[in-house]
Amino acid sequence: MPRIYKTKPILDPKFCPSCSLTKPLAQFPINKKTYDGKYSNCKECKSKARALVRQLHPDRIKEQKQRSDKKCRARINATVRLWRKKNWPRVYASNSKWRLANPARWTAITRAYNLLRKKAMPPWVNTKELITIYENCPPGYEVDHIYPIKGKNFNGLHVPWNLQYLPMKENRRKGNKLPEEWHKLQATASISN
Repeated sequence: MPRIYKTKPILDPKFCPSCSLTKPLAQFPINKKTYDGKYSNCKECKSKARALVRQLHPDRIKEQKQRSDKKCRARINATVRLWRKKNWPRVYASNSKWRLANPARWTAITRAYNLLRKKAMPPWVNTKELITIYENCPPGYEVDHIYPIKGKNFNGLHVPWNLQYLPMKENRRKGNKLPEEWHKLQATASISN
């Protein structure tokens, strides 16, 4: 036998206990948990209450926002990473198309990276040695900086002893991580597999 729920009649206009006014139902925010699908306080009163909380507890509100932003960003990044992994030919084609459509922007990005690399290269470095490292890079591999040039806490140098050969896929995964962080990540990945 189906359950029969007792329903209250939906009143329009509705009484707001905060401002003690009777207002049309459209002026109350939606709340699907209540019988009439609306909050008991009107939108104006709810807005004033939220403003008061923001004023009294700004640090708590800021902390909550940062926490939710961080969670949201992490979730979005994970979703994007997964999509890019599944659709890599499409991503590669899109990136190539963008480079062709925005040559000035691409040149600026490349120049900024090269300038950064030049700044990270001390004047006493043997450039011939660097060139041979790049020329001897095996196919399918990339030259990677062990300590990244553009690190979070410090910058590595563009010197021969800070370079290594890494497979393209692994180099992308490593990103700007320090060797210690990268080895920890590889260890956890090998344990999970």
